[in-house]
Amino acid sequence: GVGGKYVLPVDFQALLQTSGIADLSAAMEVSPSEGMACISVAAYEALFVLGKDRTSDVLGDSFLPGPVEVHMSNYSETQTLIRQLKGSSIGKLVTVRGTVVRMGVMRPVAKLMDFVCGKCGTVARCRFPDGKFTPPTKCSGEGCRAKTFAPVRTSARCTDWRKVRIQELT
Repeated sequence: GVGGKYVLPVDFQALLQTSGIADLSAAMEVSPSEGMACISVAAYEALFVLGKDRTSDVLGDSFLPGPVEVHMSNYSETQTLIRQLKGSSIGKLVTVRGTVVRMGVMRPVAKLMDFVCGKCGTVARCRFPDGKFTPPTKCSGEGCRAKTFAPVRTSARCTDWRKVRIQELT
């Protein structure tokens, strides 16, 4: 997208063969979110720093650099049956194969928001990694012990969330 977020589909097997990084699979298994972030940064560098002239030729003069979101496919290292998914899979990169039978509506989920103390005006930034909205419990301002906060709704950073029901392929 022009100045927005760019989505880059990446075939993991092709990346594995062409990257020359011997322990790429192991790195993705140990820390998939860090691995995906590294691949996103590398894609950004390739598109907007090293290949800036070529990218502007393809996208036109009005393109603006923006974050690159990698959509991984063909990651067969951890192909798992849906019925075998357990709590131990949380935080891991897994591959499931199936047919989408139902999709819920797209909903925003807050990931970050600022709150202002009702007494002293100190701003507290709260992160919601699991999307669970939890305002601060006490003020971090010097000498303030207030427990009332007002959300600064304009500071909210959200991500899209949707429930998807998948039927396993047999």
